Amino acid sequence: MYPSSSIDAALDRAIEQHQAGDVAAAEAAYRAILQASPDEPDALNLLGLLLQDRGQLDDAIALIERALELDADFPEALTNLARAKHAIGAFEAALACASRAAELDPALAEAHHQYGRTLLDLMRDTEALAPLEKAVELAPGSADHLVALGTARLRLHDVKGAVDAYEAVLRLDPDRAEVRVNLAACLLKLDQPHAAIAHQQYAIKVAPDDPVCHAALAASLRALGDIPGSVAASLHAATLAPDYPEAWLLLGANRISLGQFNEAETCFRTVLALVPNSGGARAGLAAIGRAGHDQAEIDTLSARLHDASASHFDRISAGFALGAIFDREARYDDAFAAYKAANDLVLTIRQAEGLRWNVDSADPYFAWAAQTFTPDLFAAGKNLGNPSDVPVFVVGMPRSGTTLVEQVLASHPHVHGAGELRLLPELLATLDGGPAHRSPLQWDADAARTLAQAHIDRLTAYDPDAARVVDKLPDNILALGHIALLFPNAKVIICRRDPRDVCLSSYFQYFGDGNAWSYDLEACATRATQIDTLTELWLSTLPLSITVVSYEKLVDHFEAESRRLIAFLGLGWDPACLDFHKHDRIVLTASHWQVRQPLYKTSAGRWQNYRQHIGRLLAALGLPDDAPDGSATVDKSISAEPTYTGLVGFARALLQANISDRATQAAHRAIDANPQDPAGHVILGVALMQSGKPEEAVTSLREAVRLAPESTDAQANLASALSRSGDLPAAAQAWRDTLRLRPDDVTSLISLGIILVEQKLAGEAVVPLRQAVAIDPDNPETHHILSVALLNDQQAAEAEVPARAALAIAPENSKYLIVLGEILTARGRFEEAASALRAALVHNPSATRAHFGLARIGKPSELMQDIPKLQHILADPAESIFDRIDAGFALARLFQSAKDYDAAFETCEAAGKLVIGRLRDKGVSFDLERVQREVNQLIALFTPEKLANTRTWGNPSDVPVFIVGMPRSGTTLTEQIVASHPRVYGRGETKAVVDAIEALNKAAADSGTGVWTATNVRSAADSLLRQMQALDANALRIVDKLPDNLLNLGHIAMLFPRARIIFCRRDLRDVAISCFFENFSDGVEWSFDLTDIGARAYQMERLFVHWKHVLPLPMLEVQYEELVADLEGQSRRLIDFLGLEWDPACLAFHKTDRQIMTASHWQVRQPLYASSVGRWRAYRKHLGPMIAAMRGLVADAD
Repeated sequence: MYPSSSIDAALDRAIEQHQAGDVAAAEAAYRAILQASPDEPDALNLLGLLLQDRGQLDDAIALIERALELDADFPEALTNLARAKHAIGAFEAALACASRAAELDPALAEAHHQYGRTLLDLMRDTEALAPLEKAVELAPGSADHLVALGTARLRLHDVKGAVDAYEAVLRLDPDRAEVRVNLAACLLKLDQPHAAIAHQQYAIKVAPDDPVCHAALAASLRALGDIPGSVAASLHAATLAPDYPEAWLLLGANRISLGQFNEAETCFRTVLALVPNSGGARAGLAAIGRAGHDQAEIDTLSARLHDASASHFDRISAGFALGAIFDREARYDDAFAAYKAANDLVLTIRQAEGLRWNVDSADPYFAWAAQTFTPDLFAAGKNLGNPSDVPVFVVGMPRSGTTLVEQVLASHPHVHGAGELRLLPELLATLDGGPAHRSPLQWDADAARTLAQAHIDRLTAYDPDAARVVDKLPDNILALGHIALLFPNAKVIICRRDPRDVCLSSYFQYFGDGNAWSYDLEACATRATQIDTLTELWLSTLPLSITVVSYEKLVDHFEAESRRLIAFLGLGWDPACLDFHKHDRIVLTASHWQVRQPLYKTSAGRWQNYRQHIGRLLAALGLPDDAPDGSATVDKSISAEPTYTGLVGFARALLQANISDRATQAAHRAIDANPQDPAGHVILGVALMQSGKPEEAVTSLREAVRLAPESTDAQANLASALSRSGDLPAAAQAWRDTLRLRPDDVTSLISLGIILVEQKLAGEAVVPLRQAVAIDPDNPETHHILSVALLNDQQAAEAEVPARAALAIAPENSKYLIVLGEILTARGRFEEAASALRAALVHNPSATRAHFGLARIGKPSELMQDIPKLQHILADPAESIFDRIDAGFALARLFQSAKDYDAAFETCEAAGKLVIGRLRDKGVSFDLERVQREVNQLIALFTPEKLANTRTWGNPSDVPVFIVGMPRSGTTLTEQIVASHPRVYGRGETKAVVDAIEALNKAAADSGTGVWTATNVRSAADSLLRQMQALDANALRIVDKLPDNLLNLGHIAMLFPRARIIFCRRDLRDVAISCFFENFSDGVEWSFDLTDIGARAYQMERLFVHWKHVLPLPMLEVQYEELVADLEGQSRRLIDFLGLEWDPACLAFHKTDRQIMTASHWQVRQPLYASSVGRWRAYRKHLGPMIAAMRGLVADAD
């Protein structure tokens, strides 16, 4: 307790302690003062400030407001209250407090600072500048004030002013990493990447674990063309902060430059998982052709483009991505609208920044160049440069084919493609003494020679063994006069292209801060005209070795033009140049994706698709609009040149533009012109496939194969058409024929594997898929598809290896994570499975298979929040049919878990109808008459006499055990119990018996008799037994539990006359509802409609009754309800039936570690529960049609 006379002295001591950093002592002192004098404003204010710095904002605000109640004109308290209000986001209140404080004490720097920084947060940047400058004027030694001022200047596009502020901060505090990062960003804008990198490296030294520092360094290294370095830095940033989208965006851009498009896609998908509306990520996906084209994606991009609250970068990126999607879909009006909106936004921003391109800016240079670069100048300056013939300059308008030309050249083993180098502009700026142009005769001659030699040294350092090094900066066309002096033996390739295509392609490309002219069509036309004028000047003036390449001629006569270019470089021809798209090198230009595709011609004449939108461009180019629309113009090219080559090219262009109906017409015309050439037939086949007519496509492609049996293109497309037509055996053979021509073609190997899996021949599929993995081990998709094949072949343990290999390469791929989850589910490792499925949902929240998988393994509670999303997917026709089906079955399980049985039934019924529709589209449906005929035939065939007469034909082993019944009748539980016995092996559901029956039928047909023989039956039985015993040679009993072997019991009796049969029975109402709620794979087409389920159950019951009366085999009925009511008694009964000693392990069946591939994989790994008994009652009111179809087998009551 202080006497009142000592309060001032105590307050001074407390302030000293506070300023010295002894916060605890200061707090104690302030509280002691307030205990003695509760209404002391200074103590209230200062204690509030102390608590504010500690993060106790509510307490701080209460104390400071109490001080202001005592002294309303207390400027320091008002300033501290502004700071606290700012911290909780109450910006308007903070603004009022700071304004009042500055009014009361104009010399209080912190008041001006708080006023200015609050205005910054309210995006009132222009208003913020004056108070922030005042704060710095009053307190020039405050680093925080200078940082805020730098931010304001940068936002107002005063980059140099921002640099001054940030440099002042660093003089006060050199170790402020965030300031160095901001300063580096400014230096990049000023085209000073080396200086930027120095600051970023210092920032990393100070804050090595700050991902922002590493991402900033990555951006600078990318600007310098150091892609490997940028990859390392961006990857480091992403590793430090996996949820930092900017790091993934940079890494994705770098992966694109390296041609690693799958990895780039993964990066952009990661960003979207973090920021679903990221325009930058969606633009990246669009740039590599991986953007979704569904309406949901389009709506998302459109909303982002028009969202005024989104960042400029996101809005612009969304617009260009949306334009690319519409362009690929041939929705040209929509594409142009999107591109225009994005370009207009860029123009608005650049106008505000004072950076809009001046259409007259280049004209003075052209006039200066024409006056300066004369024959006399070249004669006078002939000794200024370096005589090396290493440099090659590829120049022209952007989007004129410069990247394609460089890629072709760089594919030659003696040529290095260095990309778009900034070396020459830096060299010229040094010689000119700045940005202003000087006559080269005014250069320092020694400096010119030194710099030219240094330039050659830097070029040769890229690849010391290269005979030529290509610099393909398009704008180096402006410097060809200087190049002629500095590198008189250099080669120059000028790229030209239809100016309409150049301009439109540039307008459709977001170049960032570069190419300011590209965001306005008239400016594009002006720039193109200027470059054409300059080209003519150089061609008539320069003493250089120059050639001009036409983009259109290059793509039309690719090999001839490529040979001409290589000869121009003075090199021998190398065929690698024709495989330019396979050349592995860094590509930093906008054509990074295109030059890694095989040559295509669709970009030639692309402008015609937009004719109605580019009148201003055509007028600015001085070109007439001589046709009403683009289609008419393209058609005129046919009539003007009705040659076979022209027709084929036209058809191919339409095909690549996805205009399949007109491509079909053009292909027919090409075939009419030359029916013996396979190319027309191939194009026609592909066009018909695109039109959804695979059967017609097969006819055309078979003709192509007949004409050119060694054509891999024809064979591969035939295989695709056969697959789409549903003729899977023929498709598999066609893929084998393709592989005969291209044995190591990974795509063909994978396609064959997929077809075999679809044919239920997963075991055969494993062979080509393992070969694909061996050839392309770095492709995650090959590992993934192999894992799917192994899983389908019931080799879950083996499947886990390639599944994890795929994820090691692409750890965020939701599809790969889902398959791993399904593999782990089959292996009974449910927590690990759940982790994989949850990870899939992190990366793809709409992954319905992951929802379904989690619901199946007892995790419905964590999915309840996703019900609206799943309902939307189920109801949306634009979604994938498979996603809709998975969503429906997942919803059914979730609603059932929530005891909303009507909703569960409705969603399950909706999903079932989708499955029925999908199967019907494949020509598959439940045929009750066929099933009835089959049952009738079996009953008629397998009489007691037939079975008695053939009893000695098969193998007398008592090892085989067959568990049969309706699906969901307890077959899996029964097998799990008996397989828990140490002398029993459960092999699950196999088609071994079915395959053996088919082989015996084929042998009978081939013999001409149509009947089985004792010899063939014994041979088949011996083979089956060997297969079984190879699984476990020590097992006394081996169980095959394919439920539908109920149809094959007569054949089984012939094959194994001592086999044991276990019939699983269950209340058919529970069987029906359980089947109805299960999304079975193909082959159980009857399970998606209750009437079909009832009708099939009735036929199976007829057959069951027949087998009970005629089969001369040991048989045991197991009633599911009795099994769950008396587990031990019924389990002992089962083991006794198998002729084995009892083992208590059978009661712990849920602990048995074995692969289970059936729908009951989760249930049989839980302790026994009876909740599934009588489940049908919850759905009683829906079961009328099913009960009627069962014809009295069950009642509609207990």
